[in-house]
Amino acid sequence: MIHLEWCKSIPKKVCVFIWRLYHGRFPVRTILDDIGIDLHTLLCPSCNDVIETLNHCFVLCPKVQLVWKRVFEWWGLENIDVFSVQDVLNLPGINSFNGINRERWKAVIWSTLYVIWCNRNQMIFRRNGSMIPDVFKEVQLRSFEWISARSKKDEVKQEEWFGGPIDRV
Repeated sequence: MIHLEWCKSIPKKVCVFIWRLYHGRFPVRTILDDIGIDLHTLLCPSCNDVIETLNHCFVLCPKVQLVWKRVFEWWGLENIDVFSVQDVLNLPGINSFNGINRERWKAVIWSTLYVIWCNRNQMIFRRNGSMIPDVFKEVQLRSFEWISARSKKDEVKQEEWFGGPIDRV
């Protein structure tokens, strides 16, 4: 298991969200079922094809995998294979980003996980939720807003952030 350090570029509520995810303390359908909460289905609300586990919800669902693919392409990363939440949380340490870009990459990863969860909840509770392009755009927007609001030394330029690849940022 990795050592989890807070990401200073994102809100504390997202850091707490990641901490809960890291420790497996998350109300996905299999966990709710395990503690005795009766649900009408255990299937993933996104794909409606596989039982919703923690790893399926955040990594393995085919619709979520497309979001991760777009995030990796945006950052100019190829051949990144993730199969679990732990793999995703290890991503900041497996690349060649240094300093500010490493912290930004971590913020993007954490933002992606948070946006995936928010979108999943919209599908369940509001009966609307968008996938892929809209979720990816939401990841870009939220990560930009959070990073730029907390950046003191360097300025994040909006046109560079949304344009990619990330080495221009």
